[in-house]
Amino acid sequence: MVSRIVEGVLIECDGAYARAVATMEMAAEFGVSLVESDRAIEQIRSISGVQFAALFRDSEDGLVRVSLRSRDQYSAHAVAVSLGGGGHRHASGVTLTGSLEEAVQQVSRAVAEQHQGFAEEGK
Repeated sequence: MVSRIVEGVLIECDGAYARAVATMEMAAEFGVSLVESDRAIEQIRSISGVQFAALFRDSEDGLVRVSLRSRDQYSAHAVAVSLGGGGHRHASGVTLTGSLEEAVQQVSRAVAEQHQGFAEEGK
């Protein structure tokens, strides 16, 4: 299942942000618990050039759980807190209501704002 998740990674923000989705359907297809997807976040963050990684998981209760990992100046914690979550500077998470697509948009927007701030500082 982890390899399927990593195959579906999308890269944004000039290569600094990578995101992937793990669904209940994928877990059922592989005959594993969705918790097995947790191992994918570190592989996503290890992609060359990636500074911020997000893994989105849907759930039977209608919530979307998002694992966030970052490195260097990027702050997973800042993104998580801005959306009602928490954690540590480089390892955080948030649980969001709404669809998987809405969660992806919310997190991606917050990461893009952080990325834009770093781009503007570098000018």
